[in-house]
Amino acid sequence: MTPAWSGRAVNGLVDVLLRTQRGGALGRSLLLLTVTGRRTGRRYRLPVQYARDGDALWVLVGDHPAKTWWRNLTTAAPVELHLCGIRRPGWGRAVDGGVEPDLAEQGLRVWLRRFPAAARTMRATDEAGMHAVAKRLLLVRVDLAPDRSGAGAANRGRSEGGAR
Repeated sequence: MTPAWSGRAVNGLVDVLLRTQRGGALGRSLLLLTVTGRRTGRRYRLPVQYARDGDALWVLVGDHPAKTWWRNLTTAAPVELHLCGIRRPGWGRAVDGGVEPDLAEQGLRVWLRRFPAAARTMRATDEAGMHAVAKRLLLVRVDLAPDRSGAGAANRGRSEGGAR
């Protein structure tokens, strides 16, 4: 069993790399997402894997019943992210496949375009499988705020995982 401190140490290193443009290959599939607690106001910053479709980013929340951070996004809320070393504001919202199966399926399709090997693991290799999987997923959709600085212009419009 891996000690809890080792996971925190790895997350700390990933955090530092993703906040700089030296994240390299990490930044193509990982970003730092900062969510503010609805009741406490506490800020939670965590590295998450994402798939991009234009200015919409999709985060698949693995083992969502055991996680709590996404519950701060049951209604649309402002979030902050570090995407390829660039700080960007956006709006995040949890998408529960049991409640919004069509939207969850849309996010799942974006996700599987970016990570096609996951289709087999998830058993989403055909239409029936895709529908079934989408209904039990929880994803977070982040809509990026317009980038007025010009710093992220090279990444704008990219799909399937950010800058290459």
